[in-house]
Amino acid sequence: MNADFQTPKVYCFGEILWDILSEYEEYPGGAPLNVAYHLTKLTIPAGIISKIGTDPLGEQLKIVIDNWGVKSILQSDPVNSTGQVWAHIDENDEVAYKIVYPAAWDFIELDKDMINEIKAADYFIYGSLSARNSVSRNTLFELLNYAKYKVLDLNLRSPFYENELLEKLLAKADLLKINQSELKFLQKMLDGRYNSEREQISFVQKVFNIQNIVVTKGGMGASYYTQGNSYHTDGISVNVSDTIGCGDSFLASVVADHYFKRKPEDILKRATAMGAFIASKNGGCPTYEISDYIKFLKDN
Repeated sequence: MNADFQTPKVYCFGEILWDILSEYEEYPGGAPLNVAYHLTKLTIPAGIISKIGTDPLGEQLKIVIDNWGVKSILQSDPVNSTGQVWAHIDENDEVAYKIVYPAAWDFIELDKDMINEIKAADYFIYGSLSARNSVSRNTLFELLNYAKYKVLDLNLRSPFYENELLEKLLAKADLLKINQSELKFLQKMLDGRYNSEREQISFVQKVFNIQNIVVTKGGMGASYYTQGNSYHTDGISVNVSDTIGCGDSFLASVVADHYFKRKPEDILKRATAMGAFIASKNGGCPTYEISDYIKFLKDN
């Protein structure tokens, strides 16, 4: 565990890796790490729980995380390599991923430090990809027993999920972030027969008792369903550099503003702006000043 960091208000669990776009272009990433990075930018002390290999990529990743000011519980794996993902961006700015399996982050083992950190944190963020292997999966479900407020980023990555596992993950969530295709998938998985988005969301909320659901819609904006109310915002037009990590920055903004107890409509507007702001930059964790984001928010 790295020292001299503020006690995290939020812990993210799961995959940390290198997003590789080409032989000469690679970025630190993985959804949980991306979220932790942007939370730190938004002045929320955040931490990451994961595992790296005893290889140069792992050492580089640890240095990057420390320099970001993200607290880490990083185990070392002498057998499995640090995670890598080959990312391809098509002509529509959509990203396709080839995720290397197995990787060190598939083998996160439970320890007392993790439990104590999760007990002390206000939020715990997790996703389906981190549960693709039984070792990390078992650790995840143990930690969920100690978490105060549980945030699920469904983040479906074929072929690394099964319906039964997804149902167990959904049943733990206090807040769920999904995109439109994931909402359609859940309807099919649950044998839903609803047409409108509101009906589909209400169905999911009822089945899993999830009070808060956020739906991202790319350039079309987003919606937030909470306490029987719904809020909607349009997308923001930007010159897209790439869309890697946009949803992660969106979620970081949602969690930060939920922590600050902002109004739902403001949470949604600010998160949409954050996603668009990051889309105009390269990689899931681009270098930026928070003052630049605030100016972008005011201008849009």
